[in-house]
Amino acid sequence: MTMPWPTEVSSGGMMMDHRARPTTFEGRLMRWLGGWHPAVVHFPIGLLLTVAFLEFMALVRRKPIYTASNKLLLAIGTLGAFAAAPLGWLNAGLPAADDESALTIHRWLGSVFPFLMLLLWWLKPKAEEAVQRLPRPAFEIVLVVAVIAVLVQAYFGAEVTHGAGHMAF
Repeated sequence: MTMPWPTEVSSGGMMMDHRARPTTFEGRLMRWLGGWHPAVVHFPIGLLLTVAFLEFMALVRRKPIYTASNKLLLAIGTLGAFAAAPLGWLNAGLPAADDESALTIHRWLGSVFPFLMLLLWWLKPKAEEAVQRLPRPAFEIVLVVAVIAVLVQAYFGAEVTHGAGHMAF
């Protein structure tokens, strides 16, 4: 028995694959660039979750040195998020009336996410200040919101690529 490829149109995945393949150079280039979205998007997600983990460890173990590199990690993650968002738009194409709600939510939450990462970077104190562990509730609140947002975003991204019920037990 052979399994269909997850992105095959008949497999039920990749809701946006109903589009005809482009024939122009520009169309093929945009589709090719959009194909990089799944590879590029995971890097900023991993960096954000790493920052959250290090902030949590610094809080639990009372060693603020854990957070010394987080400003740099957020800077790199923010750059990656600003690359991943337009690639996602190229991957899914322009919004259409028949877009699934999962794609619509994923598209717009993904458009906001780079700015949320930029806000985190801006709120994060420099390494020298971070080791003093001064209270910074704005950063911590935005970090929790960003982690929740990235988990919701990941769920809808998986629903777009793998179909509804992808998390069924």
